[in-house]
Amino acid sequence: MPSFCKDHTPWIKYEKFKEGAKPGKTCLAYDTDSPGRVVAIKEYKTSGIDKTCHLKMISHPNIVNLLDAFKQSRTLYLAYEIMDLSLEQLQSGIQLKESDLAFICKELLHGLWYIHRDLGVCHTALTCDNVFISSQGNVKIANIAACLLERHQGSEQFDIKSIGIIICKVLEPGLSAHDLEASYASLSHGSDGIRTFISTTATATIQALLQHVFISYAATEGCLVVPVMKVRGLVLHDYE
Repeated sequence: MPSFCKDHTPWIKYEKFKEGAKPGKTCLAYDTDSPGRVVAIKEYKTSGIDKTCHLKMISHPNIVNLLDAFKQSRTLYLAYEIMDLSLEQLQSGIQLKESDLAFICKELLHGLWYIHRDLGVCHTALTCDNVFISSQGNVKIANIAACLLERHQGSEQFDIKSIGIIICKVLEPGLSAHDLEASYASLSHGSDGIRTFISTTATATIQALLQHVFISYAATEGCLVVPVMKVRGLVLHDYE
């Protein structure tokens, strides 16, 4: 079976047409054989140890999908589906309703289940900056290639608690705490339901949290389309 990661530059297949917020690190490119297929390409400098054998195509509704990988010398290029806004960018531009937050939590839990069970790794770095929202309102976890390359074997509960911290930071913009207990203690907003859900992420499993009463209040699919449309155009993009 041929390797997923190809030993040549991506510019044989793709044509760059727009730089991201970090020029030289992210860009938009289109497939020269299919110009309607646009991807976000991220560039990484690799160590001397080749771990690209761990990479594979990723396709899941709650993951920013990895579509292609290329290696040239010690530079790795990863082609992802493009996204609109990070959760950090979205919550900075608009106040989300608790039903929207319940929807986001539900989607993140499904994404983590796939990462933990199907990929057999932990994310270990789930934050508002690497949760993305598409123009269709889909919630997706980014930086999946880093999980595969490093084969993160951290705590699954740490990933789950990260969802609680994310919701704390959305409820309290500017919150500086980085652990669940301190984040929860700093909350001055939120219903009893969302507060209970946040505290429960410290010990509960993904399956248990998906059955939590707060998740039953989740807005319907597509609830984030209008918030994304209101905020897009006001920010610089990382694209993935």
